[in-house]
Amino acid sequence: MSSREIAELTGKRHDHVMRDIRSMLVTLQINGPTFGGVYVDAKGEARSCFNLPKRETLILVSGYSVELRARIIDRWMELEAQAQQPQAMTATEVTMLMAQDNRLKLSQLHEVVSRFAGYDVAALAKAHRKYAPSIETAI
Repeated sequence: MSSREIAELTGKRHDHVMRDIRSMLVTLQINGPTFGGVYVDAKGEARSCFNLPKRETLILVSGYSVELRARIIDRWMELEAQAQQPQAMTATEVTMLMAQDNRLKLSQLHEVVSRFAGYDVAALAKAHRKYAPSIETAI
């Protein structure tokens, strides 16, 4: 969860959340850049932020009020529920899957045709009329 989202959910200023995160990381002896990130603000300028995993987010907000902790925990539960839901395929993904299937079928067809290249299919059909009557009618 980003430090910006934590600030928004808790109603705290982002710079104060950043300060709290830095303090927590020092206490936990975690290298700050591990979770460091950048976002572009409304002015189009790059700004620093943190992207914390669940554990560090919960450690951070454990020092906040019960109400603020509840907001963060509820948000984590939403994020985890979203991650577990299967995503519907887009039209592009369906098209790509169909194209891949068609390429496979075409490859298999080429393999069958190449096995019979050089054979007189009409003569084979007449010789094996008993086993392949539909071949003769197809010719």
